[in-house]
Amino acid sequence: MMNRSWYLVCLVCVSLMLVVHHASSQDSNSDSLSESSFSSGLLSTCYYLGVPYLHSEVWDVHECMTCTCTNGTISCAIETCSSRKYGIFCVEPVRPPGDCCYICPYDVTVRKVKPTIQSNVTTNGHTTLVLAVDVIFRYTSSTTGVIGESLWQLSAWIAPVNPTHSHTIGYTEQVLNDDQASQSYIEGDQFIFRDVVYPFVAPTFNCDEAKVCVELKRGRNAVTTRPFRFSSYPQSSTPLIGCISLCAGRK
Repeated sequence: MMNRSWYLVCLVCVSLMLVVHHASSQDSNSDSLSESSFSSGLLSTCYYLGVPYLHSEVWDVHECMTCTCTNGTISCAIETCSSRKYGIFCVEPVRPPGDCCYICPYDVTVRKVKPTIQSNVTTNGHTTLVLAVDVIFRYTSSTTGVIGESLWQLSAWIAPVNPTHSHTIGYTEQVLNDDQASQSYIEGDQFIFRDVVYPFVAPTFNCDEAKVCVELKRGRNAVTTRPFRFSSYPQSSTPLIGCISLCAGRK
């Protein structure tokens, strides 16, 4: 009886050892398979001029060439500069820093600025002028229109007809609102700033002794998609100033 009991105990032990060994073998095979799959899934590194780049990494060789690493293979794209796309048929094309292609800048030359008074109302010593300012451009082979934001600055002031009579009054550096300052210019089209509001404290002399003057400049913070050149004619240093009698449009 005792021998039979020991026999059963040994049989159970052997069975348990076989189960444990089988489970251990399965775990080992699973680990080996997992490690093998991970190793086979590694993506190769690219080397360009001795510099390593990881899979899917993109780098610029120069302004006109960009390369990509794809699992050890380098592919590069070269940008071509189409004259139709970039409009490089101009006198002085420019290439913005970091760009590949030359482009024609916005090039605007102004010949004259002519203000007119749409309305002139004085109440309790305070005058509000509403102006229309006609801007006359010069056309050459290099001049263009311009599109952007904050393109223009229009200053206004009251000046005496006789310079010795009084000093300049009510100088305002910018009388254009945001929409007017961002008004686009299409070359060849008429260009007028309308409904420009200019308030000031009325001078003590008669309106026929004074005039309202405006000066046009390039906006200090002009935002455009390409360089924006602004000049006056006949000389780039000539102030673009226009004046009109303060009596015009008086009510």
